[in-house]
Amino acid sequence: MKSTDFTLQQVSPDEGLQQPELQRLLLQWREAAAAAGGLPGLDFADPLRLRYLLGALVLLDIAHDAMGHRAYRYRLVGTDIVSRRGKDYTGRFLHQHDEDIFAQTAIDACDIAVEERQPIYATLRRQIGRGFYRVQYLTLPLAGPSGEIERLITAQIYPPEAPSMPYGMRNQGMPYTTLKRAC
Repeated sequence: MKSTDFTLQQVSPDEGLQQPELQRLLLQWREAAAAAGGLPGLDFADPLRLRYLLGALVLLDIAHDAMGHRAYRYRLVGTDIVSRRGKDYTGRFLHQHDEDIFAQTAIDACDIAVEERQPIYATLRRQIGRGFYRVQYLTLPLAGPSGEIERLITAQIYPPEAPSMPYGMRNQGMPYTTLKRAC
């Protein structure tokens, strides 16, 4: 499967997300955006505000190389994600992810969130261990003091039946497929 097999659409304000946690996060982000008169600031990623999602959050810092190319560095990867994937990517760049197709697709989604300054919602069927599980993602842009997007926050919701992987074990060479993806 190629990353071009994915289609992107914007999340409309009235579109119902399937997970209550994602609905709540999107509502909080929209309220913070309205209060800020633009995008929410970096302080939106407050652990007290988002305590209901702490283990399911990823923070990605936006970096630029000397040529001005954008890259995404994992600032934080929640414990539930580390447990489900069997690896902690904190401190690494998104393009260094072990699953090349996932990495490119995630980079494409992050690029759209930054360029469009809008939320991205994705539902993917991912292999964990010997089974496939539907994982939901909501990626939201956060602005720095200058108003430029400096960070993305992503919630990843795994179904309760998805197993945890022993740390260091990963799904080498195992494919995943898309059920739905929208931004």
